[in-house]
Amino acid sequence: ADYAGLAVKYREYLLEQLTAKEDAFRVRLDFLGTDRENGMVFKKPVVMTTTDNIRDIYADLKGEGVTDIFTIYKGWQDGGIWSMPISKYKADSKIGGTSDLTKLVKESQEAGIRFYLYQDALRANPDTVNTTFNVIKKLDESVYQENTYKEIYESFRFQTPDRAVNRLNDSLKSYGKKGIGALALTGITNHLFSYNYNGKQYNRTESLQVFSEALQSAAQNYQLAMEQPFSCYWGMTDSIVGMPVNTSNYIFTDEEVPFLSIALKGVLPMYADYTNFEANKSEYFLELVETGISPSFYLT
Repeated sequence: ADYAGLAVKYREYLLEQLTAKEDAFRVRLDFLGTDRENGMVFKKPVVMTTTDNIRDIYADLKGEGVTDIFTIYKGWQDGGIWSMPISKYKADSKIGGTSDLTKLVKESQEAGIRFYLYQDALRANPDTVNTTFNVIKKLDESVYQENTYKEIYESFRFQTPDRAVNRLNDSLKSYGKKGIGALALTGITNHLFSYNYNGKQYNRTESLQVFSEALQSAAQNYQLAMEQPFSCYWGMTDSIVGMPVNTSNYIFTDEEVPFLSIALKGVLPMYADYTNFEANKSEYFLELVETGISPSFYLT
């Protein structure tokens, strides 16, 4: 009757409710395609990792014996990583264009590499798209803004659940036409909110229903990796990315108990935050070994 015992019992329950996914070790190697920086007047593109760069990195790693790879490609879309939302499959020409990205995805699949395209299905960038309508408002009728703090753009807005789902469905149709079958989703996977829209209040339960139906439909035709998904989405995802390794370090905590990783090990593959952004890599690796969470690296 302790936290570890509760985690084991919860794991037994999950194995009854969910189909365990393949949990063979794969190292997560994410890439950043294009970013943006401030110019004299306008923001200008910064090319970080092209499709050819990724091919070269894969070739180097294969020469070193690294073949079991899980990749999420961020910033691949036209306009770069901060161009949100995505409503159709169109790659930035500066990384190689749509046709070459499609070719890279197919080459990766043939090589046994799991290659996912990253998509934030919730946020909208007011500097790149019109966000006058179809964005959520707080209960006091003011538009909700998520401040970025020191990023190239000052803030993002959240689309209404219906709008977010419509944009996601449009993008899925576009992916399907090109044979893209694997997506890494964030935004709708780990946010629920009450909001005002057109004078009517909506609660979190209503938001959850809209997102759940959309993800369930997407999971029927696409491989999905989800960033820190709520437990109600675990049956729809192939893996969890951004799994927390450390606790919140509240002062009333006596011991760290890796509850989620105990419960999910052998049920779903789990990938940690980026190891190459950790100051003490040795200690971090030991924590990954202890918890059974796979390491992740963010490369350019």
